Amino acid sequence: MKDQPLQMKLIFILNHYAHNSSSHFYPIIHLLETLAQKGVKIALIIEKCHDRPHVNSPNVRIFPVNKFSWFRPFFLAHLLFKLNRDGFHRVFTRISWVGAVISIIVALFTNQKTYYWQSTQGSHEHYQSLTAGLEKFIFWIKSELPFWFIKKYITHFVTGPESMLQYYFTFLGVSLSKIIVLYNDVDTGRFKPVDETQKKLLRKKWNIPENTTLFLFVHRFSPVRKTDYYFPFLTDEFYKWNPTADCSFFFAGGGPEKKSIETRMKNADYGDKIIFSDNVPNAEIHEIYQMSDIFIQPSWAEGFPRTLIEAMACGLPVVATSAGGVLDVLGQKQESYVVDVEDRFGFLQRISGLYNDQRMLKELSEENLNQSGRFTTSAVADMYIHRIFEVE
Repeated sequence: MKDQPLQMKLIFILNHYAHNSSSHFYPIIHLLETLAQKGVKIALIIEKCHDRPHVNSPNVRIFPVNKFSWFRPFFLAHLLFKLNRDGFHRVFTRISWVGAVISIIVALFTNQKTYYWQSTQGSHEHYQSLTAGLEKFIFWIKSELPFWFIKKYITHFVTGPESMLQYYFTFLGVSLSKIIVLYNDVDTGRFKPVDETQKKLLRKKWNIPENTTLFLFVHRFSPVRKTDYYFPFLTDEFYKWNPTADCSFFFAGGGPEKKSIETRMKNADYGDKIIFSDNVPNAEIHEIYQMSDIFIQPSWAEGFPRTLIEAMACGLPVVATSAGGVLDVLGQKQESYVVDVEDRFGFLQRISGLYNDQRMLKELSEENLNQSGRFTTSAVADMYIHRIFEVE
């Protein structure tokens, strides 16, 4: 029997939350507020809660877990049993394998439906690339074994966009009958274009030259994404091809490869045109998009790239590689500015040809603004309600 709108109840397990975090966990709060506005009663469990989020809805109850790591699973299990008695029979875990494993075990006694959201490439491929030894064994314990357990016993495995369904089914062996596609969302109240006056003010705030064409990279500098395959190659060659270009590159993100890449770029002849920022808090990241001109996403591995839809919602043209679900997100004109993950020269040609093509920049901006409407928080919240509560 289907739930009535006011009877919809969902336990949502979030791995981490902090006000100043640059992670993708921060914007989940807005999605949960929107679900609550649409009648869903939510019990939000935050496994590593550094700050208590401010939520504008009486339909959202927050359960911060501040226990030591060894006690956290037991406290989480206790909460799930308690909430089950309060009528919460669906448990949605985002990314955290600890939350997913505990919810599966508890469901053996409660018959709760369990949902696990993951959308990423590269982890299993990285495991396969390791040589036999202690490092590979530890990786198997921490990643491969929990994933096997989850994909076997979870009620529904949630991913997105559509091409990631095929990835998890064909490459990682998740049962097709378990998989549900749900989108990432973008808060278009924050991520939206600004006029030239506002753009100039933002550039002044972030100490960016007013008239330079600004390329933006927002991502983790990671071996899984092979960031050092793309940088500093792309910037080295771009300034060789375009020695007089009034262009700068802004990099926002952390990760193990950041320091070496930053050092090499800063020591290059064009070093004064390279801006690196420490992890920008997600609460401020929209300003970085709004002051930029072109978004670039060279990456070897992706899932459902939230940064891509944020850039699109701000009206930025995009140049990207075809990793993960990138092509599912973009429109027809933008597809011409997506290259294979191995094609560094093709990527270089796209950014070199685009930065001063005003007609194409305008066309791509308009297409991306229109395309980003698929991923508004309200539209994605409706998708959640339909797939979790209306489709049995």
